[in-house]
Order: sequence, then C-alpha cells, then structure tokens
Amino acid sequence: SAAAAALSTIFCAAFCACSAEICDSPRLFVSSIRPSEFSLFNLSLGVVNLLPVLPLDGGRLALSFFGFQGKSARQSSVLLCLCGAAVGALIAAAGVAAAAVSGLSPGPVSFAVTGAFIVFAALSELRTVSASAVRARLSSAARLASGGAVRVLPVALGSDATVSFALRSLSSGGYAVVFVTDSALRTIGVLDEGTLLSAAMRGETERRIGSLLAEEADRQRTVRR
Repeated sequence: SAAAAALSTIFCAAFCACSAEICDSPRLFVSSIRPSEFSLFNLSLGVVNLLPVLPLDGGRLALSFFGFQGKSARQSSVLLCLCGAAVGALIAAAGVAAAAVSGLSPGPVSFAVTGAFIVFAALSELRTVSASAVRARLSSAARLASGGAVRVLPVALGSDATVSFALRSLSSGGYAVVFVTDSALRTIGVLDEGTLLSAAMRGETERRIGSLLAEEADRQRTVRR
C-alpha cells in the first residue's frame, strides 16, 4: 500500500544512516558524499513522499481518506494533482536556490531534480484523470445510443455557475443532469451533460449556465414551431 511504501523508505534510510554512523565509512566509493549524508537525503525523500499530494504516496492516502468522506474521486484527484504540481515547483525552486548558493553540491541538485520530477508526474496524472473522466462519459453515451440504460446522476447548481464549474461538479459513472436554481433555490430549468459538453467544445467554458439554459429554451421553442 501507499503507507507501507512510504514508511519502508523512511525505515531503510534510517537503518542506512545508523549503519553509516556505526561503520564510520569515510566516503562513498563513487563520489564525495558520506554514507550518512546520502542516508539523510534518502530519509528526506521518504518524508517528502508522505506529503498529502499526488503523485506521492501521501497523496494516495489522502485520496483514500477523501473517498471515506464521500468526496468525488475525480475532483479529489484533480485537487491533489494541482497541489502536487505546486509542491514540486516549490521543491525544485528551493533546490535551485540552494544549489546556486552552495555551488552545485549534489544534495540541492538532487532536490531540484526531484521537484521537477514531481511536477511532471503530477501533470501527467492530471491528464490521466481528465482522460478517464472523458472515457467514462463516452461510455455512458455509447450505452444510451445502443438502447441500454445508465444511472442518472443529478446535481443542483446556481444559475451563476459557469460551464467549466458545472462540468467539474458532475459525477462519473452515469448520465449527469444539472438542475439550475435561482437565488431563491427554485428550479428554473434542467441541463444535461451533453449540452454542457457541447458548450465547452464551442469554447464557452466561462459562460453562465443560466444563460445557456435560456438559449436552450429559445432553441426548443423554435424547433416546436
């Protein structure tokens, strides 16, 4: 599991650090780094790996926690990936700054590379999450087109919500329907996920869903005539 992987990394690094201190080896045979320094760096990586952001093991634990709390797995994954990219950028920036001060010593350079890797991995996982959500919606559409049935997943949003926010609020695994409400929490209309996806493909991601609802109502009236 994620917890076991992170804790095993810390345990191994701590064991190596203790062994290095006991043996008091002068230097690693391939570099100018002491074994204790190398173990301390490895221990630091283990601690970083426990941070609650994706793609780190701590992020996997946080994602499981959000699942137990009933949070949307897709929304939680997107949030943790964005936080992971931000944390990775901070680690990389700190490593670059330390390397500039210390004259490109191995420790800061390694941290800079680690931070850059975390940013790359977080953004890659974010793309994977988005692609999975699209595949799930296409799968639901294919089942409907073939005469099958899918579960309806309703959600209520205010008319001031944007199309992009509405799409992020939809749950996967079914056919999403958005009940649009006014300031008094009265339902003023219904939008399905197909209408929202069409608006997003037209580049109207920042459009208010109240405006989109009014346009759909006008279009339907025109069709009936």
